[in-house]
Amino acid sequence: MRTGVFILAFSLISLYLFSVSISPKFASLTAKGPAISITVISDNNEPFDLTFSSNIIVTADSTVSYPSDFNLKDTKAWVAIRNLNNNKTDTCYISVVPWVANLSELKILKKIDERYAVLGKTEDTLLVVYKNKLYKTGEDFKSLIYLSDFELKSTDYYWGFLRTPAGSFIRNEKDIYYSSDEKKWSLDYTTKGRGVRNSFTYTFDSISQTTHIFTHDYSVTGQDTFPHSVYRKSVSPETITHWEKIFTFYSKDQWAVDKSLFPSCRHIHTIVNDPYTGHLWIGTGDYNQHSHIFYSDDNGTTWNHVGMGSQEWRVLSIWFTDKYVYWSMDTYVPPQKIYRVSREIYSKNGYWPDMTPKLTEGTLKSNVKYLIAAITESNYYYKLGYRLGDIVLGNKNVVVSDSNTFYSLNDFVYDYRELVANLPNNALWAYAIANDQRGDAVTLLSSNGEGQAIDNRPRVFGIKELIDGSVDVQELLSTNNAKSVYSQFYPFEQDGLGNMYFQTLYMNTYTAQGMIQTQLNWNANSKFKSGVLEVDETEDVDILLLTLRDCEADSVVWQMSPERKMKWSNVVDADGKTGTLRVARDSVRNFLYRCIAYKKNFSPLALNYVKIEKIDILSNYKNQKRKTEEFKVSLVINENQKRLMIRSIDTISGLLSVSLCDISGKIVFADLHNFIENSIYITNVNHIQHGIYVLKICGVKNYLVTKLIF
Repeated sequence: MRTGVFILAFSLISLYLFSVSISPKFASLTAKGPAISITVISDNNEPFDLTFSSNIIVTADSTVSYPSDFNLKDTKAWVAIRNLNNNKTDTCYISVVPWVANLSELKILKKIDERYAVLGKTEDTLLVVYKNKLYKTGEDFKSLIYLSDFELKSTDYYWGFLRTPAGSFIRNEKDIYYSSDEKKWSLDYTTKGRGVRNSFTYTFDSISQTTHIFTHDYSVTGQDTFPHSVYRKSVSPETITHWEKIFTFYSKDQWAVDKSLFPSCRHIHTIVNDPYTGHLWIGTGDYNQHSHIFYSDDNGTTWNHVGMGSQEWRVLSIWFTDKYVYWSMDTYVPPQKIYRVSREIYSKNGYWPDMTPKLTEGTLKSNVKYLIAAITESNYYYKLGYRLGDIVLGNKNVVVSDSNTFYSLNDFVYDYRELVANLPNNALWAYAIANDQRGDAVTLLSSNGEGQAIDNRPRVFGIKELIDGSVDVQELLSTNNAKSVYSQFYPFEQDGLGNMYFQTLYMNTYTAQGMIQTQLNWNANSKFKSGVLEVDETEDVDILLLTLRDCEADSVVWQMSPERKMKWSNVVDADGKTGTLRVARDSVRNFLYRCIAYKKNFSPLALNYVKIEKIDILSNYKNQKRKTEEFKVSLVINENQKRLMIRSIDTISGLLSVSLCDISGKIVFADLHNFIENSIYITNVNHIQHGIYVLKICGVKNYLVTKLIF
């Protein structure tokens, strides 16, 4: 009897416990791109066979590739294994895609099942709500500093935070709260509709010292029948203009009754501030006739039309670099795309021209679509049954006049957009900006399941503009655990330690109120070997040696930035032909260093950055030599003010730190200045008490360390 039981148990183990599995369970595979690796795990060396779909190639070392051009009708592939002992199977489901995948990633560090609401970010400070308490942190969630109580409803997902010269503001769904100290908050205004990820922004006029805060209405199905507005509040030293509607669109229902109403929309998707110009941009949707982009160059007093009339103008995300303005398509209709426009267009014209202008004369083109703005009963299109607001294909025999006017929707003569990427699958939704390990800004763009041209996987794309203006677009994160077409990784912010947070909306394997913490690891889509930057110590504890390893560059440019600011400036006197750089520690703050590698016929690439920790200035003061030949320092003190003036004698370029420490070593003043842009630096130091201080000016080396007596 015992022997029989033992044999039966052994048979069950052999049949069920020993298994064969495949990893990953799902994958994106770039058409004519890099191969992906498939791993087969066989317990107890179980025998198995492997099969795969005919449209892919699987090599002996289990790498998978798609050798053909991308074809939207051929995007499904698979690799399957079968356990020969028990016939159990496991499958890797593969989506063939036209974009770059499996090169960079947002690595999931952990799932956070408890609900943290990341309201927003200012420089290196996050504002976080946890269990209805408001915190701030310069690092991660382990370093929360309590500010006040602040209640979030369980259904609220769409919030925003602004720290402005006029105080701090929080938008929680429809309610806007104000605080002067981020501890006591009061309800300031309630909008008609709620907001989304990029629905809250501000501008500041330094001349009039006026802060303008902006938001808008966004709504969901069943609640989007009212006219949607852009709101503004203005605060100056003299006056406060309370919240007012500065731009209102006709509603979807109003337009359905009278299609001559212009502009109209179902809802406003976004309002964002261009940090390079102070211009405001808004995007709307959802019908072709409701999809617009507008901008304002006077803080929302007037609005100028940029384009409309198709799903290519249905925009939820608009973002900026110093050279371009970007946007993506929030639509389920493929192919979804990313566009950009060059700032040279604005510089040349003094404004952004309308790419869909209203025509009042001439004739129509047969290959162009038009929106009817005015029409008579004798018009060709009227006889065909078309009316105001309809979109028609042009007919060269139709004459345009004051009574028969049209908006030109896709005429290449007016169109100055540049196509950045073709991402034919899902609607491209909200975005956030993060910095990678190279110190470069990467736009993290979420896509939900709407469209499903290839699959139903929510994704996060990374978009990086390279130094030469080219753009690298890569898939960074995806999942096959979507519950609905609205499932997505909703982007929050990046903390001071480099962790990026996402809300996991409508996912099977994630807590509904939870989020994920990720780390961005970016690998350049280039065959150019840019190498790695490393730090070595020297005999002098204050001096470090930066060294390039495994770099194929013809030359490099060394750069530095204050920690966490990621504002890079070229290092003074650095030799771009060598692979090493001697760096002096700063006494005031930590600095980041990196270099840009240049190689002929390749786009320049940034290497990983390294952090140089600060040192105590006073402990090394007696060993430093004053270099009066490079700077002239003056203290101007009278009854009303104390001013520190520093004049650069030599040509010293780059961003230098200027600091004052008292005799205890405490930093009482710190600033940054570029002496090549302005050789004279003047600052008010009224807050400095009488005493002895140490003044230090440093960059790649200590340019000046000297004693000052107030």
